[in-house]
Amino acid sequence: MRSNNHISGTLVPTAHISLLKPLSTLAYAKLDEAMVLACLARHAGGESYAAIAADYNVSKVTVWNAVNGRSWRYLTGLAPRGQTTTRASSV
Repeated sequence: MRSNNHISGTLVPTAHISLLKPLSTLAYAKLDEAMVLACLARHAGGESYAAIAADYNVSKVTVWNAVNGRSWRYLTGLAPRGQTTTRASSV
C-alpha cells in the first residue's frame, strides 16, 4: 500500500514524487536548462519551432512544450496554455 504526501495542499502519490525533480536530472530529458532558456530566447526573437528543433535534434513538439510551459515549468515560470497559475478554491 502506498502512502500519499501533502505538497502545497495537493495529494501526490509517493510513486510520482520523482517527477518533481528538475527535468534535466531525469534520464529521458531531451533538453537541459541552458537549451530551454536558449529556445525561449530564440522563439521570442521570431525563430520557428522547426528551426530551433533542428538545431537541437529534437521534435518541434519538444520545443513547443518547453516554450509554452507544458514542460520545464519550474524553469520558465509559465503555466501550460489553458491553465492559470492559481488554484480555484472549493467552497
